[in-house]
Amino acid sequence: MRETEHIIYNNFHFARAVLDANGLIGFTLKNIFPRRSLEIMLQASDTFFPGVAGMGTSFKPNHEVEAQLRNMELRNALEPYNDDSVNKNMLSHLSLDAENEYLCDILEWEKAPFKPIYRWFNPPLCPPRPDRVRDEDLPGILDCILQKLFEKHIVLEFTDHLSDKELYRVIWRNILPCEVKMVYTQKYMSWDCAHINGDPDVWLRYYASPEEREVWAETYQQPLPPMEIPKYPRHLPEKPEMDI
Repeated sequence: MRETEHIIYNNFHFARAVLDANGLIGFTLKNIFPRRSLEIMLQASDTFFPGVAGMGTSFKPNHEVEAQLRNMELRNALEPYNDDSVNKNMLSHLSLDAENEYLCDILEWEKAPFKPIYRWFNPPLCPPRPDRVRDEDLPGILDCILQKLFEKHIVLEFTDHLSDKELYRVIWRNILPCEVKMVYTQKYMSWDCAHINGDPDVWLRYYASPEEREVWAETYQQPLPPMEIPKYPRHLPEKPEMDI
C-alpha cells in the first residue's frame, strides 16, 4: 500500500496533487516558482492508496487539474488588486474555464498601463492636423486610421451623423489623445461617437429606437428631439458577433 504524490510545477505555482488511480483527490498551493513544466514522482508511506505504486511516472495532469491550478494562480495574482473589478456574483455562474478566462482578462486589465491611444502604435500614430488635410486626401487617410484602430481592437460606433471631416476631427482631438488602459486581449473596445460631448441629443435624434426614446423621456422628463436619418451612412470595421 502506497501514497503517491505528484508535485507539479505549473504556471508559476508549485502545487502538490495527491492522486489515486482514478485521478485527483486534492491539491494544495504551496509556493511560487519560475515557469516550467515538470513532474516529480515521490514515493511516500504505503498507508493510503493500495495498488497505486504501479502507476509509475506516466501520470499527466488532466484538463481539470490544469484548470484548477490556473484558477489558483489567477486568484493569487489578483489579491493585490482586491477591489470591485471582480464580479464575484458572476463567478458563481461560470464554468471553471470561463471563470479563468474572465479572471485572466481582469488581471490583464489591472496590470495594463494607461497610454494615449496614439502611443499604442509603433511608431506612434500621429496623423496631420485636420486643417492640414486636403479634401482629396481625406478619405484615404481616414480609411487608413480606421483600419489601424481596428487592428488594435478599437471600433467606432454611431458615426453616420458625422461627415468625413467631422469624424476625422473626432479621431484627432478626442480618440487618439485619450489615455486608456492598453490591453492585449481579444476583446474589442467600442468608441461611442454619439456621446462625445456627453449630450444624449445625437443618440436620441439619430440612433435611438422609438422604444428607447420613450423610456428616456419617461425617465428624465425631458422633451425629445425629432427623429432624423443620419446623412453620412458608412460601413466601418465591426467587432465580431461573438464579442458583442
